[in-house]
Amino acid sequence: MIKYLKPLVAATAMLVAGAANAAVLDFTEVAPDWQGSNTITLSNATIVTSGPDSYVFGSNNSTPPFGPTGGFCGLTSVNGYSCNTDATVTFNSAITNLMFKSAQYDPGDNVVASIFAGATLLAQININSAMLVDFTGYSGITSLFLDDGGGNGAGFAYGAFTFDTAQVPLPLGLPLLGSGLVLLGLLRRRKTS
Repeated sequence: MIKYLKPLVAATAMLVAGAANAAVLDFTEVAPDWQGSNTITLSNATIVTSGPDSYVFGSNNSTPPFGPTGGFCGLTSVNGYSCNTDATVTFNSAITNLMFKSAQYDPGDNVVASIFAGATLLAQININSAMLVDFTGYSGITSLFLDDGGGNGAGFAYGAFTFDTAQVPLPLGLPLLGSGLVLLGLLRRRKTS
């Protein structure tokens, strides 16, 4: 019986273990333009800016160059051009290895990017140029807060968001139930032999 138990335990462990899936914030889910709202709702996150409006950059924008998934900025006025607003990105589920780009830097712009697991601050990065913001190595991220220092520049736009999500694991009871039934069958077979 021990001979059958080890492979069964190994198979159960593989079924229960979660793996990561690469994901993006895809701004092509909404029309690229002024949004008329400070809220952008995507399939895997909601973005709320502190200004009255927001702008979504489409996949074919060359400025800023966010690539096929686009990006956004929070505007200080309706149909405005200044992106000096705070923004909160709330993910629908906890993520890991968050990276994104900042763009449209002007001298005087400054933003502090903070990631949170619930209410717990995990890390902060100061953004004072167009750059790749890299939070890889952090897990359990539920939100990103972009605190604009309100400098004398035009503010930042953000895009090319990439991260990993955990696969939804099978409920632990299913593999255990299956292994219990297999063991019961093996024991019954052994008794009849």
